[in-house]
Order: sequence, then C-alpha cells, then structure tokens
Amino acid sequence: MSFKGGSQHQEFLGAGSKAGIEIWRIENKKPTPWPLDKYGQFFAGDSYIILNTTVNKSGKFDYDLFFWLGKDSSVDEIGIAAYKTVELDDSLGGAPVQYRETQGHESDRFRGIFRKGIFYLEGGADSAFRKVERDKYETRLLHLKGHRRVAVDQVPVSHNSLNSGDVFILDAGLTLYQWNGKDSNRAEKNKALDLTIGIRDSERGGRAKIVPVEEGDEPQEFWDALGGRGPVRTAKEAGDDHAAEYAAAASLQLFSVQQSGDRHAVDLSGGLRYALLDPTQLMLLDVGREVFVWVGAECPAEVRRNAMRFAGDYLTQTGRPAWTPISRLVQGSETPLFKDKFLDWPRGVVQAVDFAKSPKGKVAPARESLSAKDLASTMHERQAADEELQLPTNGKLEVWRVQNFDLAAVEQDKIGQFFSGDSYVILYSYRTPGGKEAWVIYFWLGRNSSIDEKGTAAIKAKEIDDKYGGAPVQVRVTQGKEPDHMLRLFKGRFIVHSGGNPSAFRGATEACPTQNDGNGLYHVRGTSAVNTRATQVDTSAASLNGSDAFVLCAPSHVYVWFGPRCNEQEKASARIIADLLKNGRPGSEVAAGFEPEEFWTLLGGRQDYPPGAPSEALEAEPRLFHCSNASGAFVVEEINSFSQDDLLPEDVFILDVWTQVFVWIGPQSNEAEKSGALGLAEEYVRQGGPSRIGTPIARIEAGNEPSLFTCHFLGWDSTKAQTFQDPYERKIQLLREASAATATAAAAAPASP
Repeated sequence: MSFKGGSQHQEFLGAGSKAGIEIWRIENKKPTPWPLDKYGQFFAGDSYIILNTTVNKSGKFDYDLFFWLGKDSSVDEIGIAAYKTVELDDSLGGAPVQYRETQGHESDRFRGIFRKGIFYLEGGADSAFRKVERDKYETRLLHLKGHRRVAVDQVPVSHNSLNSGDVFILDAGLTLYQWNGKDSNRAEKNKALDLTIGIRDSERGGRAKIVPVEEGDEPQEFWDALGGRGPVRTAKEAGDDHAAEYAAAASLQLFSVQQSGDRHAVDLSGGLRYALLDPTQLMLLDVGREVFVWVGAECPAEVRRNAMRFAGDYLTQTGRPAWTPISRLVQGSETPLFKDKFLDWPRGVVQAVDFAKSPKGKVAPARESLSAKDLASTMHERQAADEELQLPTNGKLEVWRVQNFDLAAVEQDKIGQFFSGDSYVILYSYRTPGGKEAWVIYFWLGRNSSIDEKGTAAIKAKEIDDKYGGAPVQVRVTQGKEPDHMLRLFKGRFIVHSGGNPSAFRGATEACPTQNDGNGLYHVRGTSAVNTRATQVDTSAASLNGSDAFVLCAPSHVYVWFGPRCNEQEKASARIIADLLKNGRPGSEVAAGFEPEEFWTLLGGRQDYPPGAPSEALEAEPRLFHCSNASGAFVVEEINSFSQDDLLPEDVFILDVWTQVFVWIGPQSNEAEKSGALGLAEEYVRQGGPSRIGTPIARIEAGNEPSLFTCHFLGWDSTKAQTFQDPYERKIQLLREASAATATAAAAAPASP
C-alpha cells in the first residue's frame, strides 16, 4: 500500500511520501526530527523512531518501521516510542512492517540502512546539544563490531575495554589511533580503517593524523591517551555473551493472543503450517532467536495497537533477554524470513548449507551461518541507499583543479568536466531555508590521481574550511562513488575524461596531457537526471553495450549512439553531453544496427558487444552482492551504487543483471566461499519466482571478466592491476604515501584562493 502524500499525523506530517530514511528522537515526550547529519548516531539514553521507505518494482512504497531503544533509555521514553510508532504505522494505513531494535543487538536489516555504520554515544537528549569548540575534542574509545555492516560502540577509555579479538579506534582529537587486536581478522581491520578515514575526513575536516597500532607494539602516546598501560583481555575472555542466553531460549512456539493479553498455545504436533494463522487473531511466533507478531486482517483494532506491547510482556514473563528482536507483520505483507518458518508456505525447501568452514586468517569465535534459503531471502529485500544531504540547487558552484601544489580555477563553461588523473576541490555556497549562509566542500579524487595531488586537495579543502571558520561540511569523494547530492549540482553535465595533469614531483616542464584533443568514446549511464553521467572508455566497439548510450567524438563529427535498450534519461543525457563536447563539430544520432561505416572505422572495426537486458528487465537495475565468511559465518550484503573498486580480491561477489547471474571469484577467496556463493546464486534465482526460472548462472574468475559482466560497471578499467594486495595493507601504504606527499605539498603550496 502506498501513501503518496505520506502520513497526515501532525507529528509525522509527510513522512513516507518519498523514498529514504526519516528519524525522530523522543524528546520531552514527543517525537522530534533527528538532524540528517547525525543519522547513524544514537544516544544510549534515548529512544528513536526510524522509517525506511523504499520503492518496489510496481512503483509503490514499501515501509520498514523501527523503534530503537538505547540501553539507558527511560521506561517513559520506551513506552512513548512504542505507541508513537503505532500511531505512525496507523497513519500509513498499517502498511509498514514494524520492528523493535535494542542497542547492541540490532538486526541486519536495521544495520543495513546505515551503510557507514552505527555509532553509540553516551548520554541522552541533553548531551546532543553541547556546544563543540573547534579543535577541542573529548577523548573517546570506539569498539567496532561487525564485518561490512558495522556497529560502533563507545566504551570507557581504558585498557580494560580492549580485547585481542577486536579492533578499536582511540579518538584523541587530531590523532586517531586504530588499535588492532592480535586475533582480529583482515576484514575487521580493513573496515575499521575505512571508518577511521571517515572520522578524519567528515568529523575532523581531513586534519587528523591516523596512527595504526598493532597489539604489543603500541607507542607510549597511545597508552597516555588511553589513561595508562594495562593488561588486555584475550578474545576468549571477551567471549560471546549472547550464546548462553540464546541457548536457553524457547524452541519454536505459536500462540494466539487475546485482547486481555492472555496467550493460548497452538498445537504444533503437525508442524508449523500456514492454516494455523487465524485472520481474526493476533498470533505470536517464537522461533528462539526472534519473536514475530502476526496481525490478522480481521484482528480487532485495540489488539492490533497493542501488538508490540504484548510481545514485550511475553519476553518479560518468559525470562527472555530484553534485546530479543521483535518483528510485527500485517497479514499480506509477511517477510520472506517469516514465510520460511512454515512448512507449507507456497515455496519449496532446500537443504541448509554450512558455509562457515575454512574461514580466512584469524577469526572470532564462529557465528551461526544462515541456510542458503534464508540468505537468498535477505537478498530479495533491497537495502536502503546511504542517507543524503538535502541541498538547494540555486546556490553558487566553484571548482578548482589541483595543479603544481596549488588550485587552478576551472572555467565556468568547463565546470562538470573532470579528468580521472586529477584531483579537484569544489565549493558550493547556498542559503538555508532560514536565510543562513552555508557551505559544502567536496574534494574529488580521480581514480588515477597522484598521491601529491590528493594530498594537496585535502590541504586546500581544509584551508577553505578555515576561511569560513570551520562551518562548511566537508565531503571526500572518489571517482565512481559520487553521491547524488553532489551530482545534482551539475544538472546532468558530469563528465570524466581519461588522462590528467602529471604529478608535481615529475617536473613542471613535462607536457600536460589534459589538453584533450576532443576525441574519444564516452559511456553514458544512469536512471535519473541526477545520477546519469559520462565516463571516457577505450575507443573500441567492445566498449559498447546495448543497455546504454555512448558519445563518439571524432575529429570532424560527433556521434550519439543509442543502444537498443537504453532508457530515455540516458538518451537525453547523451544529447546534453554531446552538445558540451562538440566544439563546433556537426553531430548526428545513430541507432544500433544503422551505423555508418565511418562509425565502425573510428572504433577500430566491428566487434560483438553485449546486447543489453530484454524489455521486461528494463526496470530491474543490476544488483551486486558481497559474499564472505571472514567473520566465521557466511554472510551476504548488497552494495548500493557499486563500482569496479568494490570487487575485493579476497571475496566472492554475485552480480544479478536479470537475464543472467554472475558469480565473480576473487583470487584470494577460499573454497567454502566459492562453492557457497554458487549454491546461494542458485537459491536466489529459485526464489525469484516463475520469471527467473532457467536464468543462467555464470562463474567468472577475476581478470577474465567478459563484456557481458564489465558493461554493468561504469567506466570499467581493463588495465586495472589484478594482482592481489591485502586491502588493509594497501590503504596503510597509501596513507603513509599521502602523509609524506601532504607534508611536501604543505611546504610548497601558496595561499588558497
């Protein structure tokens, strides 16, 4: 069910009217909108309501509605969060699936919303509004939990908080220590470093120094910042305190719940079957690790309203952990994980597969692996995209390119054109709805930009930030990962050329390769006026694909080529891109199959290219899933806005392009991951419904990707190195090189514009 105008409830007016995340915190007994720049941050003393709105294939809205309870949240706040969640649910016609989340025990579905991780902060509502002074920070210790979906818990600043099995970040203001326990695994270190870099760039404006620290080799400054040296717990001593509580949990049970709250057990001697769900009743299904509350279509309104309270009472009365997950589902909107509990729900059953064997490196105590069936079910539930800044489009846009340790202004008519070998600084000035001046600073780093250019971009971004008193928001952007709020500023005119300025270390006399001769082939891809962009690719027929549009710039002519299955937005954007690149040359549009001979001559001759998706798949965007058992259990996670850089050599990935499913094998992945991903791909296709029956599944090795695979990655770089390097070690090396280059750049750089 969709509500185009959103909620009409006075406290949630308009909620659910568009795709995205909306958050409210309970303050003074009322839900108060939570600032967008704080999404993912939760105070332990508070309760929150989170609405995640997504668009399904039919164009209608689906809603996931969560209320999150901090460990120190008051009874009043918990109660208010619960009944206000019900009011929001009712205002959306009862369409949302409702979930209760508790601090430290959040579901994968909830964590998947916050791709940058979850931060737990001590205190409550009063703590959030303390005035922060520039360059004055309170030391904090962050404990990382998870693999790709990371929860970050703020723990006491003490050696007693450390343990050898995990990774910690000691935030000492302008020095960030990443402490790696001796038994922490490679994936944890890599993800932690991403987070540490994120804190440096987003919270410290790129000014903080990152110091990686291995257990047993800590500098004295680390212990001083931590409050003193002391013993560190082993990974075993830290343990998994959930295991014993889960072991004591009840086995599968089903109850009908009366208006009084009384429960009547349902006989399951014949197994859990769909017919046992009574449409006139509220049903409670206890599966041990989770409790589901199912609301029948004819269930009385009063009982429906109290569903979550009845479930909470059940946990208390049965001595279950307070953090046990609770999900509320309305008849007709059941999730795949709920349906899978029933023997005769209209879907077959497959044998569970143990993917937990042969984990790589040192791992924490083994987690329980889900079956292929359960994992495939989660793959069919789309994850939310990252939260977005909301920027007006009537502000002032200024762009500079890094050149010889300085910034060179980009001419107005060239704004929106970037080179993959360069770095840029972008300043966007605007006024808030209240009339206050505001700024966002982006520093964009081309895929082939040199270390000194990246270092200079960071320094110059900081200087501009200082010029405005630290008020701007700073955003570090890498090629291919441009957020929508940045792309929106260029209004469909975002182009990435090959080439770039030489490193300043190579000498100023070297010829500048960015004086582009105006020729080349440009790949145009996107689904909206915001995210459609163009990237220069190899001038070869093999670069074409039937699902997209391309612009071919020749010395005397510009061709706009439309694949037979490219969408209208790509056609419109290709025309805009062609107009920008023509420089007085005539142009023409060419449909696939009607190309003049000169077109093929310019591309080096005719070659086969991927035909693209059939008409019934045009609305089905390609989806990329990351598969790994590095944490001790086989886990799968969807990657939004994916690029070639997301393909990690130590793992396996599944790419679904509707007409075919690819299983990409990284050179350092283990045998369990390889076989597990193939089995998972088969189950994923099987659960896709009748239209997916017979969908071919192809296994491909890294370095041998066919064009049918690479065409789904904008600007695929066929020359990218395929040799394996530990991603954590690679990032550490880049940090060291960047630090040295930044020091040189700081000494050489003139004042900012």
